[in-house]
Amino acid sequence: MRFKEHLMKMPSPERIGTADYCSQIVKIMQHNTLVGITIVDQKMHQIIRVNQALCKMLGYRKKELLGKTMFDITHPDDMEISYKHAMKIWDDEHCYSKIIKRYSKKDGGFIWAESEGFLLKDNADNGILSVTFIKDITKETTLSSSTPLSISSNPASSSQENPDIDVNKLLSDEINKRKLIYNQLMVSYENEKKLRKRIQTEMKSRLEFTRIVVHDLKTPLTSIISSSGVLSNIAADGKYKALASNIYESTMNLNIRLDELLDMAQCEVRDPKLNKSRFNIKEMLEHIISIQQEICNTNHIVFNIVIAPEVTFIIADEDRLKQILDNLIDNAIKYSADSGIISINISHDQNNVLFSISDSGIGIEPGEIKNIFKPYYRVENRQRKLQGLGLGLSIVRTYVKLHGGRIWVESECGKGTTFLFTIPQPPSKATPA
Repeated sequence: MRFKEHLMKMPSPERIGTADYCSQIVKIMQHNTLVGITIVDQKMHQIIRVNQALCKMLGYRKKELLGKTMFDITHPDDMEISYKHAMKIWDDEHCYSKIIKRYSKKDGGFIWAESEGFLLKDNADNGILSVTFIKDITKETTLSSSTPLSISSNPASSSQENPDIDVNKLLSDEINKRKLIYNQLMVSYENEKKLRKRIQTEMKSRLEFTRIVVHDLKTPLTSIISSSGVLSNIAADGKYKALASNIYESTMNLNIRLDELLDMAQCEVRDPKLNKSRFNIKEMLEHIISIQQEICNTNHIVFNIVIAPEVTFIIADEDRLKQILDNLIDNAIKYSADSGIISINISHDQNNVLFSISDSGIGIEPGEIKNIFKPYYRVENRQRKLQGLGLGLSIVRTYVKLHGGRIWVESECGKGTTFLFTIPQPPSKATPA
């Protein structure tokens, strides 16, 4: 019969107090590593609860001790005094006994122990459970099998004779200690909750501020982009056409930086939601490269693209993946030397699509690799002046992780850098027909 079932059979007024007391004992059993503790059923006289400390003392597993009687683990020479000890515990007058005796170990050996037991009663004054505290004193005692063993039925006198165990103090200390820990945890929790709320409020305020700034800057910027684009197309004079083109390219670059700033602020407050769909990755890649083609032609940079046939289609957030590839390809162009080669490989790797973007540029110092995904961090290109806030790779990492993938970098100074990342795919749709 289970421990809880015993408690449920007790009438409610007394059961509440006994249940609380027993729950404290069970907590002590779970956390006490020095004193062995057992709970024995009165009807069956079997062990129904035991803690790990006693298992360690005697070399048993818990399930091996459950169902045994206290006599099953008592040394054969101490049976008589153990019987008297049990009678004192179960006796309605005493309900308590303390004894020094031997307990048998699983390997055939034994330990000397101080055994202190007391009885728990229901509201009808019937004993239902006995609780025994067992302290190993083998190393402390010089007792032999011929030494008289002692029994005490008075808790106060027993404590004076053997002050090592005081069950009331043991329980009180444990309960007070747990109350203290609980109170400390509650204070820490409340402080953490207040701090988290304050940080969330500050981050939301910063996001709202960033949105307002970006909106206010984009309003005139849109007019400048439109006007400079028209001017660059209609200007007949080469000098004015070049000036209009410079204005257009600079404002477009500023527009991209504003988008990055807003994206970064949104990512800091909360993870953006993904809008996944199935689309052609080859068409996306061709569109991204076509936009970068002019600068690549100017610097004589060529692309080497390999897309495995089984990953022509991919399931992901199309806008986020486009931004990931756009950033990585833009980085590869920025850090590549003139007449360089940028290699893009897309392959299937188990339930992932693996992307690899390599350049033949200056490479990254080993000490810088650990920092490249941090916001506002930039690796300087000694060959040309770079634009940007240093947010691109941080946004890339956020979007890759949002898909459940991972991103890493391999680089060798003077030979180039390779960025690799994965986008997980549903198993049934990883290789579409």
